[in-house]
Amino acid sequence: MNKLKKFAAVVAICSLICSCSSSERERRDALIGAFRLHVGSDCSEENIDYARLLLRADGTYFQEGRFKNGTSYAIDAKRWRYQSGDFILLEGFRMNSAVSGPMQKEVADVKLAIDFRESGIYILLIPGQNCFFVKEPIVL
Repeated sequence: MNKLKKFAAVVAICSLICSCSSSERERRDALIGAFRLHVGSDCSEENIDYARLLLRADGTYFQEGRFKNGTSYAIDAKRWRYQSGDFILLEGFRMNSAVSGPMQKEVADVKLAIDFRESGIYILLIPGQNCFFVKEPIVL
């Protein structure tokens, strides 16, 4: 009987560990795809025309954008990873700031919050503000 209890405890712990890692894997997999920047009033002074972020399954990403003055940028093959607690880590992320000027690229490793909702997946640039990346629907 004692061996049976130990076995049951081991099975329960293993199933708990597997379900947690499975859930994290599902969240990471849900992030794979294209996101577009929603430019709300909190970032309208940045003069951003558009920005796009493509998260690839191999752990790399592509980022592109354009300011209203026509200046554009593109960053490719940088690394990203999901971090438990609903965060994404982006290596060499281009900060969208027209203040720095077209020749000065503000690039940094960043940790951004992710908001998983029924209405979609959002990558928050600054929590509580209305500038965020929203996952684009897959078009077949």
